[in-house]
Formats: sequence, structure tokens, C-alpha cells
Amino acid sequence: MAKPLRVGIIGLVSAYALHYAEDLTHLPDVEVVGTAHLGRDAGYIRDSLALPWLKQYPKTIAEYTRRFGVPVVESAEELYARGAEAVVVCTEDYLRSRYAVQALEREVHAFLPKPFASTLAEVEALRGALATSRATLVPSLPLRYHGLYTAAKQELGDAGLGEPLAIRGQISHHLSFGPWKSDPTMAAGPEFESGFYTVDALCYLMGDEPVRVSAAGRNHLHRGVPTFDVAKLLVEFAGGGLASADFYCGNHFPFPSHELELIARDGGLRIERDYAQDGPVLRVFTQDGLRTEARPGDFRRAELANWLAICREGRRAEADALLAEGTRTLGVLIAFQQAWPTGREVALPLQGGA
Repeated sequence: MAKPLRVGIIGLVSAYALHYAEDLTHLPDVEVVGTAHLGRDAGYIRDSLALPWLKQYPKTIAEYTRRFGVPVVESAEELYARGAEAVVVCTEDYLRSRYAVQALEREVHAFLPKPFASTLAEVEALRGALATSRATLVPSLPLRYHGLYTAAKQELGDAGLGEPLAIRGQISHHLSFGPWKSDPTMAAGPEFESGFYTVDALCYLMGDEPVRVSAAGRNHLHRGVPTFDVAKLLVEFAGGGLASADFYCGNHFPFPSHELELIARDGGLRIERDYAQDGPVLRVFTQDGLRTEARPGDFRRAELANWLAICREGRRAEADALLAEGTRTLGVLIAFQQAWPTGREVALPLQGGA
């Protein structure tokens, strides 16, 4: 039996503090040493977690401990004193890179949920800490661990559908509000909160370098809120491929999310909800006809399991490659954030610490 990896959770104001506590306590060879609330008061924690998709989860420290069996402490330092060898950082967006740097300086592995950063300056700080640390850093790129997206990736290439020519992704996710989600100095914004799903999936499947971004956005429903509730993003890639993403952030009704269509040289595919099966499926279109595939599985838990394996086995090269991929997607999302309010095209890679 393997020695359990001792993992701490930093922050109790993100949905991931709930999701990861549940996932980590069900993964083998893991000991969750505690969750640090970082001095946030009970009302702030409750209101930060008051999201429609978290109705079944606890909103107080006492309920959290009862539900997950995870002790709650005040500071990250207490997690390190309890022997944490790895941490997941579930703070407000603007603090995630700061706590990850502190972990790396202690030779503690770090996992950052999306958005792992919102500026290139934050990425440079992470890389600086990595340069002198034996620990690893992994950013969350969620849909790369979804069975249907990995199956779609396997369909591409010369042995399959050929190179992708055009991809369209779509996400439906209403705007999140709360003590820090409503504060643009603390929350990265919908470009990052929603975009790290769909836009990273576009980059993953295209497998090429993004070179230009254009976008348009509108706020029809959320008066006084400096953001969009519908937006369209277009990304051009070095090899000529085109990718677009539709953001629907104003829906207060059920609507399909994380759907995608792709046209390649010798065929196409769609990831969509099958209402007869009540779940997502992959449909592959070729000259031979149509194939449909369903791959159930928990992509969030699969991503965590891969991170834990990276920590245990010291797979630094894999961790660094994931950071490079995440940074590429981050560049697209920063360009998106710059492009939609102005209508101007933004060239990549970005310059400076944007």
C-alpha cells in the first residue's frame, strides 16, 4: 500500500474548495490534512458559496467538517505544519498565484483551479518560483480530461479526420455574483471563469499556435455590471485554422453547455447533449457514415488523479508542459478581454505583463 500523499486546501470561498474536498477524500492514497479559511468570516464564506449548482453542499465550517471529515484551520501555515506535501488553492482569483508561489518556495506541490492566473505577470511570478523549487505546479485545464474531448483529439490527425480547419465551442453559464465574484479587483471575470473550459478546448483540439483574436460582447440583462452576458470570440491560428466560441452568460434557464463542433479535412465531429440518453455524446461524421460514442466519467476527478500522480512521481516535464499550454490559453483569454469592449483585433503573443 502506497504512503498517502498529504494534501491541503487553501481557501474556502470557491466552489472548488467543496468539489476538491469531496474528490480528494474519495481518491486512493490521499490524506487531506485540512482546509484553511484564511480568516474569512462566516457570512463571507456562506455568500461566496451561495451558487445555484452548490445547493447540496455545506456553507458553514461546521457543516464542511461534518460532510467531508476535513478539519478547518485558519492559515496556510497551519496546513504546512500538519505536513502538507501538496496544496490546491481555492482562494479568490487574485490570490491564487500568490499562494502557489508561497507553496513552491516551501517545496510543496501546487494545483491551481481555473482561472490559474489572469495576467502574464502572475505567470512570470509562478515561473520564477518554479525555477528554484523542486516542487511542481499544475494549472487546471478541465476539458482535456473529459472522455469525449480526449476521444475527439484521438480522431484527428493523418490517421483519422485530418487536421482541423474550423471549430466552434459554446458555453452557457450565467454570471456569478457574491462578496468577491462581483469585485473586478478580486475576480478575473467571465472571460476566464467560463473561458478556461471552452477556449482551452479549442486550443487543445486545434493543436496550433493562436496568432489573432477578435471579439464582440453585449450586456443586455445585467445593468450596471461592467461585463457581457453574450459574447462571440474568434481565434485565428498560425496554420490557417479558425476557432470561435459563443458565450451565453445571461441565461437563467436550462440550456446546453460545453457543446462543440469541428470540421477537419476528411470529416467532422460534434460533442453535444443526447436528450434520449440524458448525457453528452461524441458524433463523428465521415464518408463512411456517422458514429456515436458516449464516454461517462468524472473529468474533474480524473484531472485531480493525474495531478496527484505528477506529484508522487515527480513528473516535472509534464507539469511544465501543462503550464505552457495553460499560458497559451491564458494569452487568448487576455486578448479576448481586451478585444470585446473595443472591437479591435489583438495580435498574439501578447507583449509585456498584460
